[in-house]
Amino acid sequence: MTATKDFKMLIGGNWVSTNGTTFSDYNPANGEVWAEIPNASRDDARSAIEAANAAFDGWKSLPYTERAAYMLKAADVLEKRTPDFAAIMSAEGGSWFGKCMFEAGYVVGMLRAAAAITYQATGEILPSDHGKVNMIVRVPLGVVSVISPWNFPLILSMRGIAFAIALGNTVVLKPSEETPVAGGLFLAELFEEAGLPEGVLNVVTCSRENVEEVGDELVTNPLVRGVSFTGSTAVGRQVAAKAAGQLKRFAMELGGKDALIILDDADMDRAVDTAVFG
Repeated sequence: MTATKDFKMLIGGNWVSTNGTTFSDYNPANGEVWAEIPNASRDDARSAIEAANAAFDGWKSLPYTERAAYMLKAADVLEKRTPDFAAIMSAEGGSWFGKCMFEAGYVVGMLRAAAAITYQATGEILPSDHGKVNMIVRVPLGVVSVISPWNFPLILSMRGIAFAIALGNTVVLKPSEETPVAGGLFLAELFEEAGLPEGVLNVVTCSRENVEEVGDELVTNPLVRGVSFTGSTAVGRQVAAKAAGQLKRFAMELGGKDALIILDDADMDRAVDTAVFG
């Protein structure tokens, strides 16, 4: 099945193209082109960061109960649109139906957990030697870049987005070039339908050829205050080094931990089923 939609990126509340520059999004099951996706440049990434920064003051000033309500609305929208996600992820990511349903269901719960966490961003009163009030107050960072992978794109994109947004930050998301819709543009649609204010979430998509310059902008731009990266250890080292060099906060989940060991006395049918499920 080929996607019939004309996909665009979401920047500052506007669906934008890249002057006709696209890259092909392939169906891994048959090798055919499933969709043409906007191929962002460094300038597009910079525009998305600036849009997120412009939206930050208004978003952080909203009462936490209102930010929580947006998360709950997004959860309801995803629950309604789970069949849409399953169709996209099957065609774009090669996932089987059960995995698609698990992923969507998990993220519905994640969004509701993000709504709950807005009630927990409490400060502390510290002891004082001089009879003064000594407080710790928690405030949002600002613009957060989220760079996510292809294997569980909805979960791993939303994990970076939902909690950051719920706590008053604004986000620029760059999904994997393997799953730019399931891990990026579909999420933009969800939050737009939930009524999220313009610029709070921005999504840029790019080809593998452009990912170095786009990714570098998302990490090194001085308006970006935090970086969430999920991917390979090799790329993660580069991201962490660049972020640390500017004293930015970063969160990493890197690859290489899922060994599968099958011993000589194992039930091979069960072992194979377990490997396929994993």
